[in-house]
Amino acid sequence: MNADPGEVLGLVDAALGPAARLAGAVYRESAYLDRYATAGVRRQLLALNAARFGDRELAARITSVPVEGKPDAWWEVEWATSSRIHPRFQHVLPGHADTVSAVATEVVDGRPVAVTGGLDKTVRVWDLATGRTVGEPFANGGVATAVVEGRSVAVTGRRDGTVRVWDLATGRPVGEFLTDHTGPVHVEATAVLEGRPFVVAEHDNKTLRVWDLATGRTVGEPLTGHTGRVWAVATAVVESRPVVVVADGDEMVRVWDLATGRLVGEPLTGHTESVRVVATGVVDGRPVAVTGGLDMTVRVWDLATGQPIGEPLTGHTESVWAVATGVVDGRPVAVTGSSDETVRVWDLATGQPAGPELVFPAEVGAVAVTADGRLVVGFGWEVAVLARCPSVPWTPFTAVTVPTHESRERDVQPPHPTTGDDWESSLTQAFGVLLNHPLSDFDSGAEYAAYYSGNWLYETGSDRDPVWLEPAALNGRETVTNENLLLLDEPGYPDLRFDASRSLFEIYTDAVDFPAAFQQGLAAVKLAGSDHYPQVRGSDLARLTARHGVDLTSPDLPAKTWRLTDARIASDGTLLDALRVATGIGEGPDSLVPRKETDATTEAAIAAVEHAGIRAHLRAFCDPRSDDLALCRRKSREEDSPLVAKWEGAVDQYEITVQRVEA
Repeated sequence: MNADPGEVLGLVDAALGPAARLAGAVYRESAYLDRYATAGVRRQLLALNAARFGDRELAARITSVPVEGKPDAWWEVEWATSSRIHPRFQHVLPGHADTVSAVATEVVDGRPVAVTGGLDKTVRVWDLATGRTVGEPFANGGVATAVVEGRSVAVTGRRDGTVRVWDLATGRPVGEFLTDHTGPVHVEATAVLEGRPFVVAEHDNKTLRVWDLATGRTVGEPLTGHTGRVWAVATAVVESRPVVVVADGDEMVRVWDLATGRLVGEPLTGHTESVRVVATGVVDGRPVAVTGGLDMTVRVWDLATGQPIGEPLTGHTESVWAVATGVVDGRPVAVTGSSDETVRVWDLATGQPAGPELVFPAEVGAVAVTADGRLVVGFGWEVAVLARCPSVPWTPFTAVTVPTHESRERDVQPPHPTTGDDWESSLTQAFGVLLNHPLSDFDSGAEYAAYYSGNWLYETGSDRDPVWLEPAALNGRETVTNENLLLLDEPGYPDLRFDASRSLFEIYTDAVDFPAAFQQGLAAVKLAGSDHYPQVRGSDLARLTARHGVDLTSPDLPAKTWRLTDARIASDGTLLDALRVATGIGEGPDSLVPRKETDATTEAAIAAVEHAGIRAHLRAFCDPRSDDLALCRRKSREEDSPLVAKWEGAVDQYEITVQRVEA
């Protein structure tokens, strides 16, 4: 836990014996995050991966290790699935074959189970005690659980417009009913109205219907008038009246009377961006809603008054995509999951965090709280179950409203700081922080490039500027600049210099009667596209046009004979240099453009960058929600993807991508 991960990795390769080799595999699985984690986070990730590899005893031992300066672990991992670990160990607890997007819990014959739905279009039922699946997976379009006539069931939607009911004890369908709709139906939630179970499902993205699960008949009128796509639904009882709380995808949350189909009161307002998740619960006898979304905050609402309770709960550094409520250690809690690959537990009675954040190796897309206070977490393709450590008392935990380099539990810093005097080392360390991956994680022998692409190329006509096809440019002897293609429209940033010889061009071969040999040559060097629109590299295009006497700049050719699709920014082919030019950094510190405007989220994202000048410069390149240049990092489980990072400029008008160049 406290050792240098780099040194430990050098030792695990020499591990002897089955137990030692398993421990080594666990460590290697954690290593790419361990290098950037504090000892407290490393303890949690190692325990999680030990459970994924099937060694619960090792997971428990790791959890119990004390870490100097950090609180004891609040949660221990009981089990976790193994869909995305080393193939030798995937048999341990295989799970979903794509992202886990929904989690619910139920009790079947006195046995607590978790029900998970994924983007692989399956629903799986898990025995919470053993971690083993119950029955076979079944198809899903959203999933919720209920009790119908004493039987625990799962309810799923289907693409053919039907809703199907499954017996959780056997995994077999026990009922199906039509929805008066021929398109896909997505089950959102279940509720009990006057002692009868009901299901709320969505179709057309904007219409909710309610069905009696016992009879299969619709109840009341459709809930229509939603302002956008229905993202999330939860049910509650407010003053003896069952209601549906709906996130429509805008900044507001609306409450509907389940019996009458009418809106209740005014929308719940306060979020500054789209609300994507909602859950309901009870705090001190009051029904509440808990919401989260793209503004990275979590908000709690009194459903009886429609007013917010306390201040927004802050701490997540990316969008909130999962929320659940429950009771842990006798206290009402909300559990939230985020694209920042963390889960946070909040004490709803105090509005404070309950323990430090929990860090996972992939985005968290679903969470649930069991009746006995355990957490079920869907992260990436995996499912994990965590239980409270009985030896750790429930004590107030200091809220970290604005995460910083000094205070955030998941402190992103390498074990051996580099000095600001070494420019290359400083850039390497800074870009490792920006990407959430050290550059050593990437293939040092590969070629990397930064490309400029997107609508702005076409809208300005830059994609058909003849300057790209001038022989000196197309052969790589000269670089190209274009006043329309800017990194940021702000003073100080250098003009982008493009290498046309390594840029990508699309040729419309049907536009004119090209020589057959020229067309065959294009087909031979085609990188992508179709036979009619082959995409080729500039240097190959230069060779073919010269060999076959084709002049693509001739005024006699149609205007749309060719176009530039991806303009490569000139660099030396290394990852470091591709990142340098993509972020507008020159050959030394004098090239830096410090951005003074900042906020807490931006500062938290780059707090671990050690070189002050580079840190100030990267303020313009680290915000995933920026309207100027929004960062989209490579996700933690996309090792095989050529994409390293992407910035979306001017609200999706252009893109700057850094990627591995495929041979």
